Amino acid sequence: MFGRLSWAAVPFDVPIVMITAGVVGAGLAAVLLLVTVKGWWPYLWREWITSVDHKRIGVMYMILGLVMLVRGFADALMMRTQLALAANVQWGICRRSTITRFSRLTAPS
Repeated sequence: MFGRLSWAAVPFDVPIVMITAGVVGAGLAAVLLLVTVKGWWPYLWREWITSVDHKRIGVMYMILGLVMLVRGFADALMMRTQLALAANVQWGICRRSTITRFSRLTAPS
Protein backbone atom coordinates (compact mmCIF):
# COMPACT_ATOMS: atom_id res chain seq x y z
CA MET A 1 0.00 0.00 0.00
CA PHE A 2 2.78 2.45 0.86
CA GLY A 3 5.30 1.14 -1.67
CA ARG A 4 8.86 1.46 -0.48
CA LEU A 5 7.97 3.65 2.47
CA SER A 6 9.93 2.56 5.52
CA TRP A 7 11.09 3.96 8.85
CA ALA A 8 14.09 5.45 7.04
CA ALA A 9 11.69 7.95 5.39
CA VAL A 10 10.66 9.45 8.75
CA PRO A 11 12.80 12.56 9.43
CA PHE A 12 13.80 11.77 13.02
CA ASP A 13 16.79 14.11 12.70
CA VAL A 14 14.65 17.18 11.83
CA PRO A 15 13.31 18.67 15.06
CA ILE A 16 10.87 21.06 13.38
CA VAL A 17 8.87 18.25 11.80
CA MET A 18 9.10 15.95 14.80
CA ILE A 19 7.94 18.59 17.31
CA THR A 20 4.98 19.53 15.10
CA ALA A 21 4.03 15.88 14.62
CA GLY A 22 4.34 15.31 18.36
CA VAL A 23 2.05 18.24 19.22
CA VAL A 24 -0.57 17.14 16.68
CA GLY A 25 -0.33 13.53 17.87
CA ALA A 26 -0.67 14.59 21.53
CA GLY A 27 -3.75 16.67 20.70
CA LEU A 28 -5.35 13.79 18.83
CA ALA A 29 -4.55 11.38 21.66
CA ALA A 30 -6.05 13.79 24.20
CA VAL A 31 -9.31 14.05 22.24
CA LEU A 32 -9.56 10.27 21.80
CA LEU A 33 -8.81 9.74 25.49
CA LEU A 34 -11.49 12.26 26.51
CA VAL A 35 -14.11 10.59 24.28
CA THR A 36 -13.18 7.17 25.64
CA VAL A 37 -13.16 8.22 29.30
CA LYS A 38 -16.51 10.01 29.01
CA GLY A 39 -18.03 7.03 27.14
CA TRP A 40 -19.21 9.11 24.18
CA TRP A 41 -18.39 6.53 21.45
CA PRO A 42 -21.91 4.99 21.17
CA TYR A 43 -23.56 8.43 21.10
CA LEU A 44 -21.11 9.76 18.51
CA TRP A 45 -21.59 6.70 16.31
CA ARG A 46 -25.40 6.66 16.49
CA GLU A 47 -26.14 10.38 16.42
CA TRP A 48 -23.28 11.98 14.47
CA ILE A 49 -20.99 9.72 12.44
CA THR A 50 -23.79 7.72 10.75
CA SER A 51 -26.29 10.59 10.65
CA VAL A 52 -28.11 11.65 7.46
CA ASP A 53 -29.49 14.84 9.04
CA HIS A 54 -28.42 17.76 6.87
CA LYS A 55 -27.86 20.07 9.85
CA ARG A 56 -25.52 17.62 11.56
CA ILE A 57 -23.65 16.99 8.31
CA GLY A 58 -23.22 20.77 7.98
CA VAL A 59 -21.84 20.97 11.52
CA MET A 60 -19.43 18.12 10.73
CA TYR A 61 -18.26 20.00 7.61
CA MET A 62 -17.63 23.11 9.72
CA ILE A 63 -15.69 21.07 12.28
CA LEU A 64 -13.64 19.52 9.47
CA GLY A 65 -12.97 23.00 8.11
CA LEU A 66 -11.68 24.11 11.52
CA VAL A 67 -9.49 21.01 11.77
CA MET A 68 -8.01 21.78 8.33
CA LEU A 69 -7.46 25.39 9.46
CA VAL A 70 -5.45 24.13 12.44
CA ARG A 71 -3.53 21.77 10.13
CA GLY A 72 -2.71 24.65 7.80
CA PHE A 73 -1.59 26.69 10.79
CA ALA A 74 0.77 23.88 11.84
CA ASP A 75 2.15 23.72 8.28
CA ALA A 76 2.62 27.49 8.25
CA LEU A 77 4.47 27.35 11.57
CA MET A 78 6.77 24.66 10.19
CA MET A 79 7.51 26.75 7.09
CA ARG A 80 8.13 29.94 9.09
CA THR A 81 10.40 28.07 11.48
CA GLN A 82 12.29 26.61 8.54
CA LEU A 83 12.78 30.07 7.09
CA ALA A 84 13.96 31.41 10.45
CA LEU A 85 16.47 28.58 10.87
CA ALA A 86 17.52 28.20 7.22
CA ALA A 87 20.92 29.77 7.81
CA ASN A 88 21.80 26.95 10.20
CA VAL A 89 22.22 23.88 7.98
CA GLN A 90 22.10 21.52 10.95
CA TRP A 91 18.53 22.46 11.97
CA GLY A 92 16.89 23.34 8.65
CA ILE A 93 14.74 21.00 6.60
CA CYS A 94 16.41 21.96 3.29
CA ARG A 95 20.12 22.11 2.63
CA ARG A 96 21.62 25.54 2.04
CA SER A 97 22.42 24.70 -1.61
CA THR A 98 18.74 23.93 -2.27
CA ILE A 99 17.60 27.22 -0.74
CA THR A 100 20.22 29.18 -2.70
CA ARG A 101 19.25 27.46 -5.96
CA PHE A 102 15.54 28.17 -5.50
CA SER A 103 16.16 31.77 -4.45
CA ARG A 104 18.13 32.30 -7.69
CA LEU A 105 15.26 30.84 -9.71
CA THR A 106 12.64 33.04 -8.08
CA ALA A 107 14.64 36.26 -7.65
CA PRO A 108 13.56 39.20 -9.85
CA SER A 109 16.03 39.99 -12.61
